[in-house]
Amino acid sequence: MEHLIPDLGSNLFEHQYSHYGGNATLLPAFTKTVDWKIRRFADLLRRMGSTASPTGESLLSRSAVVAFSEMGDSNHNADNIACITAGGRFKRPGQSHDVGGVPLANVWLTALRAVGVSSVPSFGNSSGTIYELL
Repeated sequence: MEHLIPDLGSNLFEHQYSHYGGNATLLPAFTKTVDWKIRRFADLLRRMGSTASPTGESLLSRSAVVAFSEMGDSNHNADNIACITAGGRFKRPGQSHDVGGVPLANVWLTALRAVGVSSVPSFGNSSGTIYELL
């Protein structure tokens, strides 16, 4: 289902902006949609940080959370996708990582390992984990 992003001043759906394809008139709106999504991600992290887990630690400190763009450019390829990791289960949470050169599925496999799931040998087209995050 397509979604409208509030406060863009347009009735185009957010996915339509993602296909800006070098169209300079759509790029500012696309940037606003990305900004809106990252702000929602930050809100989620704040709520997780202020919510206690059953052990008394914050839910965020017991989690591995990942955010990334849905594409590397306006054609939905997986090249040059920045990835943000958060949560206490990652070695370096709260940083942006360039995962270029490896399948994006490696991030998901790494997140599984970060929360203790070792029974899944691979994820999609993963070729291993990102050791710098564990």
